[in-house]
Amino acid sequence: FHPLEFTLLNRDEQREILSSMLPKAKKNKIPYYLNQISLAKGKLMMPGKGGKEKKDDKELFHLALTYTEYCRTHKKLDFDDLLLRTLQGTQYLLQGKEVDWNNMPSIADFLSNYQPWSATTAKDNNLHTNFLKHKWMFIDEYQDINYLQHQLLLTFVQPGTLLCAIGDPDQAI
Repeated sequence: FHPLEFTLLNRDEQREILSSMLPKAKKNKIPYYLNQISLAKGKLMMPGKGGKEKKDDKELFHLALTYTEYCRTHKKLDFDDLLLRTLQGTQYLLQGKEVDWNNMPSIADFLSNYQPWSATTAKDNNLHTNFLKHKWMFIDEYQDINYLQHQLLLTFVQPGTLLCAIGDPDQAI
């Protein structure tokens, strides 16, 4: 689909979608499932594929696959998907590839096959030269970013970009 032709889901809409996919007995677990799906996407992992194979993991994996496929076919993105698609698109550009949103791997495929990003992976400065013409990038609440947001940051900060990250030392781990 065209990147500008989608609906951004709010939390209530996400709950509605998941509710339609779950048997009545499991509807009370919707907040848990939404949280687990979001946490996994923030780690650039397919939900339910965290290592220990438990029954709950298999259910979560199946639910996440169904949810992401529903969103893809209905041209819907949640906030995590918006960040994932941005990461996907910018990495294509940095590798010198043309972004073809219609033929890009699905969110589930992207998460299942993700390789950590390195600025050295970039073939040229196509993104920096043609799209990001900002000399400075400021990040507030840096201690609160997740792995997905960090990988996105790595794609934006190219040679010549000056980064200022502000974090609260009292919140640092």
